[in-house]
Amino acid sequence: TDWVRNVRAAGQCTIRWKGDTYVCSNPTFVGTDVALASARRMTRRMLQRRSHPHGFIQLDRRRLN
Repeated sequence: TDWVRNVRAAGQCTIRWKGDTYVCSNPTFVGTDVALASARRMTRRMLQRRSHPHGFIQLDRRRLN
């Protein structure tokens, strides 16, 4: 399954992370500069160590619980 393609087609998705549920919408492709600016320190370091030729997807999120 191509998760990104499905999210873009639907315009939203639901993500469960560490017991919390989030409704995510407005999928937008962004470049490395935007992803790095949005990432926290540990994630930023990990992202800087690898090449990401396809970029990143950014989502607006709303916590349900």
